Amino acid sequence: MQGDYVLDDLDMKIWDDGGHLMGQAAGQPAFELFHQAGLAPSRTEARKLIRGGGGRLNDQPIASDSVLIKASDLGSDGTLKLSAGRKRHVLVRAA
Repeated sequence: MQGDYVLDDLDMKIWDDGGHLMGQAAGQPAFELFHQAGLAPSRTEARKLIRGGGGRLNDQPIASDSVLIKASDLGSDGTLKLSAGRKRHVLVRAA
């Protein structure tokens, strides 16, 4: 389930989700996507990160760890930005 990571010039990781985000009509829980993208070592840690206010989706705070991230959250370039704190960022590209 882990995607390939590539560093770009902004020092962000770009993660190809392997079609998981687009393949689920209902979306994917925020904590799950944070874990899969490598921003948290476990699903529990991802939940704690989001509950503590450190998780952001497209630079907006995530209200709850159970929020569903859907294909509609993708930008016009087919990516979305996940942030853990101020310094760790991942661009998720739907495959």
